[in-house]
Amino acid sequence: MGSWLRVLAPLFVCLALVRLYSWYKAEAAPIPPGVLIGYEDYSDAESEAEVVALIGARVEDRILVQFNGERLILEAEEIGLQIDTQRILQEATRYLEGDVFVRLVLRQVLGLPTEIHHVPVYYVIDFERARAWLYAINERYRTASRPHRLLPVDRDWLAGQGDADGSSPSADLAFMPYAYPDWTWQEGPRGMQVDVETSLTTLAEAFLGPGDRMWTLATVEDPPLAPELGTLAEVLDDFTASFHGFASFWMQDLTTGEVVEFDSQVAFSGMSPLKLLVVMAVMEAIDGIASATDLGQWIDLALVDSNNAAANLLMQYLGDGSVVSGAAAVTEFARSLGLENSYYLTGYDDKTQVVPLVTPANQSGWDTHPDTHLQSTAADMGRILAGMYECTQGRGIFIDAYPDTITPEECRDALFYLSGNRFLEMLWGGLPEKETQTVWHKHGFSDEQHANVALVWGPAGPYVLSLFLYKPGWLDWDLSNSTMYNVSRITWRLQERVAAAGDQTFQSAMELPRPRGYVQQPNR
Repeated sequence: MGSWLRVLAPLFVCLALVRLYSWYKAEAAPIPPGVLIGYEDYSDAESEAEVVALIGARVEDRILVQFNGERLILEAEEIGLQIDTQRILQEATRYLEGDVFVRLVLRQVLGLPTEIHHVPVYYVIDFERARAWLYAINERYRTASRPHRLLPVDRDWLAGQGDADGSSPSADLAFMPYAYPDWTWQEGPRGMQVDVETSLTTLAEAFLGPGDRMWTLATVEDPPLAPELGTLAEVLDDFTASFHGFASFWMQDLTTGEVVEFDSQVAFSGMSPLKLLVVMAVMEAIDGIASATDLGQWIDLALVDSNNAAANLLMQYLGDGSVVSGAAAVTEFARSLGLENSYYLTGYDDKTQVVPLVTPANQSGWDTHPDTHLQSTAADMGRILAGMYECTQGRGIFIDAYPDTITPEECRDALFYLSGNRFLEMLWGGLPEKETQTVWHKHGFSDEQHANVALVWGPAGPYVLSLFLYKPGWLDWDLSNSTMYNVSRITWRLQERVAAAGDQTFQSAMELPRPRGYVQQPNR
């Protein structure tokens, strides 16, 4: 009996285990405990159809896509996403056979932790359609790199004056007497676009993974834009929008020839800056300043002391004794240069009533109440001073129009007289370390208008600024000067960035030898 028991006992145990195995296999089907499909536990499902339904419910038919601040919806059908449930079930049911299933049963019977096995969610995606979708999204929502932006250096000074990033300071800005900040130009925000191929590597996980069904697209930044003068016009136009009046601006880089401007073709009183045109008309009429010492003294007084009587004497010379005839000669000279908005009808301080010449500028929308006797624009005055410099190089409007009667030497003589104006305010006053800067400029005033045209030796070479301001009734000096100051400083700071980006170095100012026959004024 004992021997039979020893034989039958193992047999009964084996039969019991087989029965337990069969029962557990039936209970575990179709997905045994410990087998996870795409990180999810489907062991409670009672049939393969239920597993398929649960997988379908788990795998959403749409996901949220994020790119560059945009939130978009991607439907599974847009990229041909299909789940291969047949392959998933085939791999999952393999764990109901063999050694693996035995280990699962034993660990369950013995109360040991469940052994985990992962079955991936097999799928098919049309990556060409997905790629096309990404390119379309990129085309629609990508951003381009933005130009350099202007920021005040002293953020406390402009507290509450602009946007949070300081890029758009508003109300009153620098238009407070002598409350001058400094300025800096900062690289603009970089553009952003979709990194298509990298994004595709995370597409499946966004739909099928354990996360929150969010697809954050991979991105790549565009390179920053180089600083450029073209930015200046828009920035200064916005800047002067808070000026309590009207601003007209023209600027030229004399190294590259690039011009930037806004509202530069509006008529203003010619004021003292227009004396530059008189001086150049005289230079065209004479054979060098050494042949006319008296004229040189009058030019000196007109440009340095803003002496109106001296300017009238110059026009009287051009008009053979008549100031009015001389004024007409200067106007004709302006037309020969292509300057159709600048003219004289009389000399300075003439109180007679005259009908103004009709020009494109004084027919524009803005009325600055210009003097009917003499008018110009920021653009014309900028072109005149730029032309004087270019003439010293043997080119420009004066050489083009008068190659035989205006010489580079005469233009250097005219600039020499202009260099005697040491009024270190307005555009000159806005330059850093202004006492050391080389600036040749002419300024002028009327009750409602102030003007300054300046040739500045900047960080990488010379440039011309021409700024005219108008305020109805009365233009206060502090308001005008602070505006001129800031426009000049902003321009200089951008020139610094342009020079640095182009690996340019500072160019020393050209030498201006004393004109032959120059007679220094007694008060200098």
